[in-house]
Parts: sequence; C-alpha cells; structure tokens
Amino acid sequence: MRMDVDPATTHTERPRWRRVLLLVLPLMLVGPSLLPGKRFLPVAPVCFEPLAAEHPDAARAAWEDANHWTADALFPALTDEVAVRAAVESGHLPLWTPLAGLGAPLAAGSIAGVWYPPRWLWTWLPPDLATGWHALLAVFLAGLGMQLFLERRGASTTAALLGALALQGSGFGVANLHLAMKYDAALWLPWALWAVEGLFAGRRGAPFALAFAIACSFLAGFVPIAIFVALTAAAYLFLRSLSTHAWRAGLLGAVCLVLGVGLSALQTIPTLEASENSLRRPTGAEVIAQGSVPSAALLTLVAPKLYGVPTENRFAPGLGTVWDFTEADDAELAQRAVLLEWNLAAGVLIALLAATGLAGGGRRAIFPGLLALAVLTFVCGQAPASWLYGLPGFDLGAPTRAAAILWVLWPWLAALGVDALRGGAKAPRRALLAGVAVCVACGANWWLATDGEELAERLYTELPARLDVERDMVELYLPREALADDAARVRDQGFELLLFALAGGAAAWMLRKPRVAWIAGALLCAEAASLAHTHLAPLDLGGVDFVPPSERMAALQRVTDDGRLLRYDSSESGLDEVLNLARPNLPQLYDAADLSTYQVFTPRWQVELMALVDPRSPYLTGASRISDAELLDHQLLDRLGVNAVLSQHDLDRPELKLYDSAEGWRLYRRHGSLPIARVVPTLEYCSNDSTALELLATHALDPNETATVVPDGPGGAAPGEAPALDPLRHRKGTLQWARPSADRFDVSIQGSGGGWLVVREAWYPGWRATVSGEPAEVLRVDHAFRAVRVPGGDVEVEFVYRPVSFRRGLWISALSLLVALASWLRPRPGVA
Repeated sequence: MRMDVDPATTHTERPRWRRVLLLVLPLMLVGPSLLPGKRFLPVAPVCFEPLAAEHPDAARAAWEDANHWTADALFPALTDEVAVRAAVESGHLPLWTPLAGLGAPLAAGSIAGVWYPPRWLWTWLPPDLATGWHALLAVFLAGLGMQLFLERRGASTTAALLGALALQGSGFGVANLHLAMKYDAALWLPWALWAVEGLFAGRRGAPFALAFAIACSFLAGFVPIAIFVALTAAAYLFLRSLSTHAWRAGLLGAVCLVLGVGLSALQTIPTLEASENSLRRPTGAEVIAQGSVPSAALLTLVAPKLYGVPTENRFAPGLGTVWDFTEADDAELAQRAVLLEWNLAAGVLIALLAATGLAGGGRRAIFPGLLALAVLTFVCGQAPASWLYGLPGFDLGAPTRAAAILWVLWPWLAALGVDALRGGAKAPRRALLAGVAVCVACGANWWLATDGEELAERLYTELPARLDVERDMVELYLPREALADDAARVRDQGFELLLFALAGGAAAWMLRKPRVAWIAGALLCAEAASLAHTHLAPLDLGGVDFVPPSERMAALQRVTDDGRLLRYDSSESGLDEVLNLARPNLPQLYDAADLSTYQVFTPRWQVELMALVDPRSPYLTGASRISDAELLDHQLLDRLGVNAVLSQHDLDRPELKLYDSAEGWRLYRRHGSLPIARVVPTLEYCSNDSTALELLATHALDPNETATVVPDGPGGAAPGEAPALDPLRHRKGTLQWARPSADRFDVSIQGSGGGWLVVREAWYPGWRATVSGEPAEVLRVDHAFRAVRVPGGDVEVEFVYRPVSFRRGLWISALSLLVALASWLRPRPGVA
C-alpha cells in the first residue's frame, strides 16, 4: 500500500524570495542579542560569586532576564569552547585540557560540538560573541531544511513556507536554542528527509547530502538526539522504499546512513572511549522511566508557560501547577520534574494546523502522524513505546530527548494541514473548528475559573495523602503567596491560549485565500516572540566584559598556581555552598585548575580517588567537594595537588593559611601538596585497583619514595621491568617543567639517580612519552596519575597526548568522506 503521494507533483515554479523570508524569525529571535553589550547566552559569569559581589550592578543587570533552565550552555559548553579556541589559536588540536580535574579529554568529552562545522565561528570570534551568530545561522538552517523537504514532498509554496516558519518558531526550538548541542543535532532531520526524497528522485547529490546531514547531527555534540534523528531517517527511508518499490535506492540510502555515522567518527569514537573511561553508563529501563514525563506535560503543546518560565528561579516541585495538573499516580514524576524537559511546546497555530493535517492529509499524514504518536508515548513512558527503554541506543538518557523529533513532525503535519484547508475539503475544516473549540474552552476555563485560594486549599488537602506527609510540610514547600502567583500564571496562560486559539482559527480559515496567507505567518512569528520574551531575552552584561576583572579570582589563580582548587561544603546536597564558591568551571576562565569541574565524562580514576578521601565527595558521575574539614590533611590531597581550598566558613586547620576573605568567601592556601613532577625510586605492585586504593588509604606509603601500580590494569607494568632503587641513597635531582601546549608536558631532570618520574596529572589512554628522545611506556600510578621510567643523570622527558581513538576516528571519517564524495560522481537510481 502506498503511504504517500508521488513527489513528482512538486510545484515547479516557486518565487525566489521565499528563502529570504526565512531570515525573519532568526533576526527576531536572535538579532537583539547581537547588539553591543548584549550576548546570546542564558546567564553570564558575572552572575556568580565572587564576581557578583565585585560587580553588583552588572550582576543585577545580567540576572534580570537570565534563563535558569539552560545554564549548561555556559558551564561546561562555553567554557569548553574557550579552551578549544585557545588551543586552536596556539596552533594545536583541542584534544586535552589540563584545567579540568586532573586533566581530561577536551574534544572527546565535550558537548560543545568541537568538530561540527557551523560551530567553527569561534575561530573568528570569541565564543561569547560567536554564540549569537551561530544561533542565527542554526535557526535559518532549520527553516531552510524544512522548506526544502516540504517542497520536495510536493507541498505548495505557502504550505512549505509556513511549515518552515513553524519549525523556526516552535516552542521546543525556542526553548532549546541556547542549548546549541541539542538544537543542532535535531535541525538536520528535515535535511536528512529532504536527502531521502532526493534519492528516490534520482538527484545526483542526494547520497552525499544524506550522509552529511547524519554526520552533522552526530557531530553537534548530543548523541542521544542524533540517534533518534538517524532512526527516524532510517524509518522514513524504509517506508519510501516500501511505497515506491525502489529497493535499490533504499539500499543506497542505508549505505549513506552508515557513511554519515562514519563521517562523524572523529568525534564519536573518542567520545565512546571517554564514556567507557568514566562512571557514566547506559541506564536500565527503570531509571529511564523515571525521566519520562506525565501526561500533564502534554498541555505544554499549546500552553508552554503553564509550568513556569525560565526567568523564574523556582524548583519544579515547588510549583503548584506541577502538582495540580499531575495525576496522583505520577507523584514521583512530579517530584523529579525538570521544567525544560516538561516543555513540549509546539504552538497554538501549529497544533491547530497539525490536527487539520492529520484529518485532511490523507496517506501523506500516516507516517508523521504515527511517528508523532509513538514519540509521545515514548516520552510519556507509555506502552508499547516504553518497552524500548533500556535497549541499546534508547538507554542514553531521559526519554524526553525524543521530543526533538516532534519538533519536526508538528510543522510537517501543519504544512499538510495548510494544503488540506486550501483544498476545500470538509474534514480538515471540521478538525480545525474542533481544535479551536477545545483550546478556547480550556483557555477560558483557566482564565475565568482559576483562583489562588482554591488552588492552595485543594493542594493542602490532597497532597498530604498523595505524598504521605503532614500538611505543614506541604505548606512549607508550597506557600500561599507562591500558589497565588501560580494561579495568576495559569490565568494569564489561559487568556493567551484563548486569544491565540481564536486568532489561529481565523488565520487558518483564511488560508483558503492566498492573498491573506501572510496573516498565518505573522501569527506564527507573534507566538514565537511571546516565547522568546522569556527564553531568549538578550543578556545584558551590565557594562563589564564577558570575563570581568576580579581580584578574588586573581587571588585564586595565584594560590592554585600549578595545583588545584577544592571546595569545602558540608551541606547535605553537596552543592548548596559549592555553587557560591567560584562555581565549577568558572575558575577555568581565569586559568585556574579545578579538581571538581562539571564534565560530561569525568575520568573515573579521579572520582574514585576523591571517593577514597571523602565518600560524600562524588556527585552524579563526578566529584563535587570535601564535606569534612578533618579530611583536609589527607595524604591523597597532597598527591592530588590541592593547593587552594574555598569555604564559606572559617576553617581552623594547621594545613591551611587564610589568603583572602570576604563575606561568604574564604580562600585558603593549603600546604603539603607534592610538586607537579617528582622522581620516586620504587614502585609498589598491586594485584588490582581495589588493592591499590586500600594501600593508598592506609597512608603507609611515602609518596616521595613509592608509587603504586597495577600490572594487569590500564597503564600497568609487569614487575621486574626495572630494579628498585635504595630510597636512602637515591638522588632526587633537580626538576624543571614546562607546558608548551595544553596537550604536552615537558620535564627536565638534572642529577637524578633515576627511578620513575611521576607527574601529578591524569593518566589517560593516548598519553605518549619520550625519554631523551627514546619512546617510553607511560604508566598509571597511584591509581590516577602518569609516570615513566627514567635513568640516572640528566634526562629530558616529553609527554604528549595523541590518542589512538582520535586517529582511528579521523581515518574512518576521511574514508567515509571519500566514499560519500565519490557517490556524487555518478547518477542515482530514481523512481520513474
């Protein structure tokens, strides 16, 4: 059975100006952020302590319209981009950063999309300026891809243009535009679908276009969404093959999908290695189900502000609407609510047109309609889609990441709805009127019937039983004043829904008259602007630089020196004080190494060492803090190179000396850290990592004399490879070190008696070493550090990071590129 119409019915003569209109929404959404003193960022560094205390006026200006939902765009994405640009400007590949933890892979472990071509704007502009121009380009590319696909599918010029504008202005896209890695990974889906259509039309460049689109999705920095994009393209490819019986074109498309994944190998293979060397693992079905959303989240399709806006810094379970609209059985989902993940917004007009497309799109609506239903059930944790939880590819995070596919499906269905309405059939008009009636009734009810006192009494009565807590506890977390604000927001959202439903219904109805079709486009832009007001407000830097001058941070950099920073936080969460003490990743902007940075893939050996010092240190898959001041003299902190300790409280410890203080800020210099490089005469061989950790925990080994090594573990060495030296007669020698680049570390040793050179930085697969010009094996010692055997006398040692995973990925990408380009040289089979 044919699932669609023949794309050969495409409208052949289309006005050239239609592409220019795709610049309207990018300029509306992003343009104001490109003005002097503004930035396209959710928050600015000056918002955080100690910068906020040093620049209070600038901090207030920056916080005024800050987006609290998308701070990941700054930490760690933008801080990674700063490190990448520094590496590129120095003439080196951005493979390693010494400032994150004990050092970590940069490109492989970042969500910044280092190898994603449109993101290379930061090679010409500072990253904080490049973000705005990149966002403008991304919105344009998203709209262009959608327009090209819809036109190739046979949509009218009006339908294709409105579908493209719908994608650009859709609530999901607006809400996630700051998170470039998510937006970029998803925007290539319409391009992939366009390329699939080109395959079946016999277009010469279609195979390369399909491979390129899939590669860009994977290179963007968010693999879970890229997997959904590839699976959607594969499903569409199969159905087009089934409906046209052009299996040869379908087979070619499958090869192109594989080539697309291969093109991205220079990113995906090192990232896979980084994942394997971290504590982050694919999660089971039960854990994934905890990240789904209740059916109440579906209301955000037309009411995106129902559960708050990102300019309000409120904890999701503290919102009355989260509890009021959520069913009793979904209490656990409400407690774990992440507001950005709950936002499935499409837009009122888009939803109305999509419903019309489902009713009047015929066979062309079957694939996007069924896929939209499947994605919604997957996102909401409903069977049978939820049966996929835990399967490879579906086990990489919250199910709501699949909502990126809905972002493309709603405009697709909306375009079908436009042409259905223009065709004059009764079914789409009835669907439109029914959709308007539902939205008007819902909006009017919220606007007229929502009362703060009634909401408070309802929740104070129902929640104690639902959550098995006392009423006093509910009143503490949901005070009446906050519930009054929630009720007011519901009323405002209801009024907005009512207006947009009436206006959208009228605009859609008038689509039958081509001369007034612009009204629907204007309404799409108006809806997008209403969302952008809270999601994409231009960030005001308040007259200071993006990285403002700071005496506090300069002092921190001096105290940290060649060591690392650690924060003292005794709170239960492990974050309450950490986030107010030069929050993780902020010190990197001031060239200070931070032991507890926020990384996607923190090397596990570092986390395990910190857990040995303080079992309360780990947070998620990384390390957060030291929770007990008594542990600040731990010998492992000497090995870790902790020179600086930050605290909000006075710490009376013999190993600490106060260096700088202010309200809520105490900077201590910590004494006892080992030098960044040292020569030890002996190695202690341990049977496994657990034994080595137990030995390190006993403090039985003098770190200046002995280092542990596991022969059979990663970076191990067999016993007896070199004789142990007498510690009493051993000459340490004089050591000088230099860091010519982020991925290189040189040590000059003079007058040493030989032994093992231990560097107080992370061992990681890919580190190579030469000793006086001769290759040498790099060992993993003391569980997390790197070392190399050195002879006595004067020695020059050079460490350089050259991971096999990157070279292998680069070769696969290069070969895939050659094959994809070769496919452009011969005509493609098409459908007669």
